[in-house]
Amino acid sequence: MTDPLVSWNDGVAKDAILGFVANITTPNSSSFLPPSDRTAVFDNDGTLWVEYPLYGQAFFAFDRARQLAPQHPKWQIQEPFASVLKGELKSAMAAGEPALLELVMVTLAGMITDEFAASVQNWFATAIHPPLHRHYWELGYQSMVEQLHYLRKPASSRKRNQARGQT
Repeated sequence: MTDPLVSWNDGVAKDAILGFVANITTPNSSSFLPPSDRTAVFDNDGTLWVEYPLYGQAFFAFDRARQLAPQHPKWQIQEPFASVLKGELKSAMAAGEPALLELVMVTLAGMITDEFAASVQNWFATAIHPPLHRHYWELGYQSMVEQLHYLRKPASSRKRNQARGQT
């Protein structure tokens, strides 16, 4: 039997996920949901990837500030931009959440959705997490990567595997 959640400990949480997926993907089940009605939602609070010492979105905003800095000379002396441009994370965060929100809003202002999506994709493909010195796409939690893969697996292939004694 192939375990789709091999890094998970056996127990209530793993059993609940496997049981839930089996119920909603089995056509004669009272819990069956057609694929078009299935949506999995995950929060961004340490569930999918590393968020130490800050959310990846903050590092994206910092990189955007560095990218846009030549167009905004005043940022060299205006906080939190000045600290971001010097690479001083602690100083950049000293003004708290309002300063971070300002930085995010200013660095994303005027972007249309497609431009934002392309910018994030380009950043994600190349950006290195400052303290961990690894690509962000390498920092997903293995257990969650497995779960996402399992949930994306077509129900038809899950059924074939179940018929063969695999999940």
